[in-house]
Amino acid sequence: MSTKQKGEQEQKSLINENNQLKYAQQHHLENERTYLTWIRTVVSIVGIGFLTTSSILLLG
Repeated sequence: MSTKQKGEQEQKSLINENNQLKYAQQHHLENERTYLTWIRTVVSIVGIGFLTTSSILLLG
């Protein structure tokens, strides 16, 4: 194998590693956004429940 072919193979290997790292980082960020969306939804539901309960107690 010539030096040029070795260099090209190493470059392809580095590009592949960079793509895998970018994919892993993107996947991690997607999971974090999903988790934060669930937290936001739960906080909203609890807030609506609290407001409903307090208004029923005040009016009833």
